[in-house]
Amino acid sequence: EKLYTPIRNLTYEQCKQLRYTEGHEALGHYAKVASFEDFIRICSQYGLTAYPTIREEYLDEVIPELVRILKKYHMLYRSIINCCDYEPLVQLHAYEPRLVMTNTRGEERGVVTLEDIQQTLALENSGVTLFYREGFSEENPEVSITREALEYARQMEVPIFIGFVYTPEIYSQM
Repeated sequence: EKLYTPIRNLTYEQCKQLRYTEGHEALGHYAKVASFEDFIRICSQYGLTAYPTIREEYLDEVIPELVRILKKYHMLYRSIINCCDYEPLVQLHAYEPRLVMTNTRGEERGVVTLEDIQQTLALENSGVTLFYREGFSEENPEVSITREALEYARQMEVPIFIGFVYTPEIYSQM
């Protein structure tokens, strides 16, 4: 049963029991759970870029702690903070304008338009992340960006990240 329970619905004690080898409906495995500070410390230690996603419902309580930890490990400029909507990015930018941020677009978010890119530009250190999931192909894109928006993003040097969510089987095919 726990293999199909989103991590956000598990208790802390249940999360501590998860291991890499266990299955997960979307990812094919559970990532071993670590505290956010441990995650950032490890990224800092190995020179990695951190890419955490912040859920909007926890934003008020998360922002001060997130910024404190990023500063503690000198990761303000080596982290990309992701949110699923635009408004939380505005709140993040107001709290710490040096953060690099992205606004996620998934299949439920639809087409990225010129207006979306213009909003992103208004936040300075901001970009857009397009997520593709199982079943994506050129004939069946789950998300897309208009040609006008893509050209404007290129011209204005707005970062666009492309993320894939896949099972181990799809990973081996890739």
